[in-house]
Amino acid sequence: MREADTSPQDGGRRRLVPRLSPVEAVALAYLAASLFLISVSGRRYYWILPECGLIVAKMALWAVPAVAVAIVADVFGWAARSRRLVLLAYYLLLTIALIGTQLEASLIRTHYLSRVTRMVREVGVLSLACMVLLAVALAVGWYRHRERTVEVLRGQAVQLVYALRLLVALVFLFVAYSNLKAAIPLLRPGLYDGWFYRLDRVLMLGHDPLELVSRIRWEWFATLMKRSYFFLFFFVLFGLSGAFVFRSALYMERTMLALLLVYVVGTMGYYLAPSVGPAFFNETSRLFRHTADSPLKLSLYNAYVQFCRHPYTAAVFPFNGLAAFPSLHVAQMAVLLYSLSRIEKALVWMLVLPCILLTVATVYLGWHYVVDIPGGLLVAWIAGLLSRQIYKRWPLAARSPATVVDSLQHVG
Repeated sequence: MREADTSPQDGGRRRLVPRLSPVEAVALAYLAASLFLISVSGRRYYWILPECGLIVAKMALWAVPAVAVAIVADVFGWAARSRRLVLLAYYLLLTIALIGTQLEASLIRTHYLSRVTRMVREVGVLSLACMVLLAVALAVGWYRHRERTVEVLRGQAVQLVYALRLLVALVFLFVAYSNLKAAIPLLRPGLYDGWFYRLDRVLMLGHDPLELVSRIRWEWFATLMKRSYFFLFFFVLFGLSGAFVFRSALYMERTMLALLLVYVVGTMGYYLAPSVGPAFFNETSRLFRHTADSPLKLSLYNAYVQFCRHPYTAAVFPFNGLAAFPSLHVAQMAVLLYSLSRIEKALVWMLVLPCILLTVATVYLGWHYVVDIPGGLLVAWIAGLLSRQIYKRWPLAARSPATVVDSLQHVG
């Protein structure tokens, strides 16, 4: 096992009272800060829990195959190599599934019931098939390895309950993040887009990178870029699914903590130098008219305009608001790649092409300036550093629930 997968057994006793994990503590602190800032601004705080919960629930349902594989692998005692191969197969299956679905529709304001119906339709068949296969495998495992099957189900139940706690923390952080991101024009007026645009030209030795990428008008390339931009959901799913396949609650907790810290540090960057991005800025928006048909872009732009016109009554929905610097897509991708490398470095090589495509898409679609990319990498580095310091210096982190879960189960 790797270092990230081992942990003390907390004195050999299972704690009955759930402790507050570092992930939950960071989410609560971020929520408290957002409540304070929004109250100071004088506007309402929008509790968009159902909308944010729906997005997180969709991500969780896509991870059902990984959970099923983890249970089967433990029941039949699969070695790490077999788990690796199955995780690669899951990677390919998830890639095909995500390319074939419209993730963009999950992020814009539509009728709530229609969004639930769409989610069930997209993930229902796959999840049902996995549950049927899991039931068959458990029946065989119960017949051949009854004691091991009981032990595996007990251990996986503990890990799943803890994963649900982390997802609840993620929902509240999304709510806080959406409110703070939407309120940027009110709490931090002014835009730095012109400054970032000029900095891009300096970095490219006088050339205009935005104008260069906007000349590429191939329909197939534009479609590829739109799909690639939403591959961030794939990285989150694939990275956290590794925790189930390799049964490491501590890996899952540390990855989730780093992701939450990306949002915390990224929000600071938003307020330090507010910007709306090339596709929405007057001086550069003309270069991205070929991508302006995106429903998500139109929805976010309309929400931004409404907020600027009616800052105290405008509604909020998940991920709304416009903020370019730094790129949290790049930051989250970097964090997940680093975390996944702690489980198996070979898996990271499978993600090189999606990483390149996602990074190019951020600029090609006009969401970000070129300088936002190194800005995102800086955020990832800071988030990783803070995450390590929390586990090193915060006494509560040394006794987090993940250490208890990992002490009950691990792969040899």
